[in-house]
Amino acid sequence: MTSFAWGVATDVGRVRHTNHDSLVARLGLFAVADRMGGHTGGEIAADIAVQVLEAQRAIVSTQYLLEAVHAMNAAIVARAEAEPSLTGMGTTLCVLSLVVSGEREKLALANVGDSRIYVYAGDELQQLTEDHSLVAQLVRDGALSASEAERHPQRNVLTRALGIDHDVSVDAWEVLPFTGDRFVLCSDGLSNELSDDQIAAVLRRLADPQEAATELVRLANENGGRDNITVVVVDIVGDARADGGAPTITKQRVPDLAGFETVVADLHMDRPPSAQVAPEPAAHAIREVREPRPPIFTVRLIFFLFAFVLVLLIALGAVVWIGRRTYYVALDDANQVVIYQGRPGGVLWIDPTKAEVTDLTRDEIPSALLPTLEKGHDVSSLSAGRRYVENLREEIVRVQAAGTTSSTTIGTTTLAPPIAAAPSATAAATTSR
Repeated sequence: MTSFAWGVATDVGRVRHTNHDSLVARLGLFAVADRMGGHTGGEIAADIAVQVLEAQRAIVSTQYLLEAVHAMNAAIVARAEAEPSLTGMGTTLCVLSLVVSGEREKLALANVGDSRIYVYAGDELQQLTEDHSLVAQLVRDGALSASEAERHPQRNVLTRALGIDHDVSVDAWEVLPFTGDRFVLCSDGLSNELSDDQIAAVLRRLADPQEAATELVRLANENGGRDNITVVVVDIVGDARADGGAPTITKQRVPDLAGFETVVADLHMDRPPSAQVAPEPAAHAIREVREPRPPIFTVRLIFFLFAFVLVLLIALGAVVWIGRRTYYVALDDANQVVIYQGRPGGVLWIDPTKAEVTDLTRDEIPSALLPTLEKGHDVSSLSAGRRYVENLREEIVRVQAAGTTSSTTIGTTTLAPPIAAAPSATAAATTSR
């Protein structure tokens, strides 16, 4: 008997505010539904799909699974018709279920839209489902390469979804389960963020399915997280292999007898790829084409802004410190001797300010010191400026004292009476006699 171990993880992502993905994970039945982004009621469509699926007691065959998917579609359409505000709602779906085919247990796969089922076996990852999207169809028809599809502006346009019309074409396959196989069901929130190689690396590295599912969601968020992300990892831990055959994954398509094939326009393959006509998507099965806006504030941006503001504040502080840390003594517009705080002429927008106005005026300053004061004499502090002003006062007193002494000396010499002439030698001789 086939037995399973599984792990699930789902996350809102880094852009959207609510998680509209839905999932089923129970013994033998696993599914992921992803609402059509941008359409009213998309999350309701996804919920209806999983509710109808979970209501099935047992999926006994692939055809029974297909009937269940059509029942989901009918339930979504009926809800939209009952509530006109929900018109146009839809969802993708991928399902993996254990069924009995003949005498052998098999895995039945079904999908509508671009939610995917992968299998990791023999150290290789293989996508089992086919995306029902515009670019995927172009790739399958050879009109686009895989790398071109990744950058195509219409890569979000779906050609099929549940709930869009009364009829829907469902893809279905059967594969044989082998011990050691690992299946991954996911919404496009994973497949749009991680390459097949990145997904395979996680599945190779982590043996526990829950750890693998959690790590895949974490990496999808790390790579952008632009949509809701849902991952179900299912391990086959035992199988009912009767023939001892090699565990090679071979999928067999099962026709959808209740559905219909979507009509795709001719691509005119004789034209070069750039000139080929794209297939016409279903008129109302279009996922939101606009790319979700990245978050305005990221950790890196916040850190950059913080560092920028910090550097700016340091620079402003340095300018203020340079502009206000020194003093100088100079004459103001009123020819008064003033102690200024700042630098002569100012620094950028920081003008010097008057720290102290003295009672000295220009007329009192010795002429030899005027050029220095007119230019401004730098001092290191207010007290140093005061000492310089006191030195000016002393110099004024000294100069004034020196001027007074000089004037007194000159006046005495001029006004002194003339000295009498010395007597002649003859007269002296006569007198002595």
